[in-house]
Amino acid sequence: MTLSRGGMEITIVVSSSFLETAEGKPISVDSSQEAMGMVQETKWIFIGDSIEMTTVAGGAPVVKTVANPKAPWLTPQAVKRMFTKKMNENLHDITYQTMTPELGPGVITVVMTKKGESKQDVLGEEKVVISWETVNDKLPVVGTEFYTTEGQSIGSKMNAGFGAIENKIMTKHEALSPVNEVPELMVSL
Repeated sequence: MTLSRGGMEITIVVSSSFLETAEGKPISVDSSQEAMGMVQETKWIFIGDSIEMTTVAGGAPVVKTVANPKAPWLTPQAVKRMFTKKMNENLHDITYQTMTPELGPGVITVVMTKKGESKQDVLGEEKVVISWETVNDKLPVVGTEFYTTEGQSIGSKMNAGFGAIENKIMTKHEALSPVNEVPELMVSL
């Protein structure tokens, strides 16, 4: 994501990958955050009842071991399977617990409420898209997520306080095409 503030462009890159078994047992998480030349990399390794966490941010790695949360939670693919099943049962409210590396090694509760359906072009194919309002118990931000009836995420929107953040599925060509104008941070549009 690239933003502009007072004519100066700031690029922020966040990535994460979650490795899990086919049964939904967590194995490891790798995440990276880069902003203004500074990089922080974090790796979690799930070992029995604990998580070994290694963080590197410009210096020596910091390694610590924390207890795996006692509360039940779902890995990303287990969430996807559960969500798709419940969505296809035509439920209007879905609640689940998960973990996300951006928020640390604690369980978060996510509540999704169905808001509506529409037909949209998804990578050149017309599909029914369902919008869901999402909230969680760790961040005071309400978002909207968009899914096909097959459970494929095609995008999301949220107001982050400093402006709206939107992402959507697109072709590699569209994603790598240059933008004409970088959004100005903290300016009302």
